[in-house]
Parts: sequence; structure tokens; C-alpha cells
Amino acid sequence: MSSSHRPPKVILLPKTFSTPADLDDIANHYKDLRLQGLLSDPNSFSSTFERESQFTLDIWRSRIQNPVAKTLVSVLDGDDKISSKTRGPDTTGSDHSEEKGFQNLPQTEWAGTVTLLGPEIWSRQDCDAISQTWDLFTKAKDVPQLVLKPRNYSGAHVVYLIAGMFVLPHARRKGHGQQLVEAAVGHVRDEAKNIGAWNASIILQASQAATSAQLFYEQVGFEAREESMMDSSPYTAMVRDVDLQMDE
Repeated sequence: MSSSHRPPKVILLPKTFSTPADLDDIANHYKDLRLQGLLSDPNSFSSTFERESQFTLDIWRSRIQNPVAKTLVSVLDGDDKISSKTRGPDTTGSDHSEEKGFQNLPQTEWAGTVTLLGPEIWSRQDCDAISQTWDLFTKAKDVPQLVLKPRNYSGAHVVYLIAGMFVLPHARRKGHGQQLVEAAVGHVRDEAKNIGAWNASIILQASQAATSAQLFYEQVGFEAREESMMDSSPYTAMVRDVDLQMDE
């Protein structure tokens, strides 16, 4: 079967690397992809090209290695120019192919990316300011740099935030977006089960200026729940609940 008929390959970026140069390679690759997205589709982001183009390499490294973030990338061709220099965290017990692929992280063109932040615990007994699942992130400060702390997730409703989801224009309508979302859902399902959670949800904030993005999220299982403002721009909170009882 030709590569044009294979589903896009999604890979979870590692957080540990054999050498600092390997980390820099991945950080620069991610930087290039992110800046291309900010230039080509600014309405899909809460940040700007002008802001992030000034980031130091240390900031891009910290994004890759953020302990509460999982960054996945979709590649245009996962079979060419394979590198075995990077290594990822232990994924024992998971059979998702994207998790098995760290050691063969492609050094080809990346078509898109998605980042998962979390988990956070949602409770109906939370204060009024955190009355909805999305409030755990949208009303928090400096969410991408949250510090990991020991928590008991047993029996909890855990919530994850999708951030920085985009596919480059020339790679759209080829399944990259759907594969990224389904890979993210798979990671949420696996982790939520492993930590003993009872329920899991994924939330995101879709810019109302990006109507095609909101339509895409609806097509991949998200429901629009509430309109709100973020940095003076209108956004729609969208939620996808993850079935933890579904057989793999």
C-alpha cells in the first residue's frame, strides 16, 4: 500500500534524551512547527507569532519537557529518515503504536501537533469559581507550568486540557487532525485507568473566530458547552467525555 493510503503516524515526544543536542533538535523542530502554525492560522491560538518568535531555546526545551504536558506530533512520512537517538519514558502496559515509536522518532516533516495538560481533579463540591470542568484550566494561572504534586486520583473525575492543537494547511484533509485527537484520547484513557480514575473528560477552548476548527472538534466528538471570553476574545468551551469502560 502506498504511503498516501496509510493513516498518519502520531508519535508522543519523549522527555528524556541521550544528549543535550538531541533535545535541542526536537525543541527546534517543535519551535518551527509551532511558529508556522501561528503564522498560517493565528485565530486558532491564544498566543501570537510576534510573542513566541522571541522565545529563547530554553523556553522551547521547557515545553517539550514540561512534566504535566504530553506533546504528540503527526508526521507526513513515518518511514523515512528514521533516527534512534531519542528515548522516552516507560510506557509498560500500553500497546498504542505511537508510544512504541519514540526510539524511532522520525526526523521528517511534522504535519501537526497537540498537547495535553493534566490531569486535574474536578469535584461538584468545588467553589463556584470552578463550577464546570473547563474552569479547572480556564480560570487557573500559568497552567502550562503547573508543578506536579502527589495526588490521589482513585475514584476521581479527572480532566485534561487540549492546547496548541493544529495541522499545517498543506497537510489538512489527510486525517492528521483526527489521528492526533484519537491519540490524545487514547493517552487519556490509558492514564486515567492507570491512576484509578472513575471518569475522564477532555476540554478545550475553541476560538469563535475559527469556525472551521469548532466544526472539526464537533466532528471528532466534542460538544460545545459554554461561550466565554479569554484575553478579550470570544471562545467556546468544548468537552469530550472519555469512556473508561470501553474495551481496548
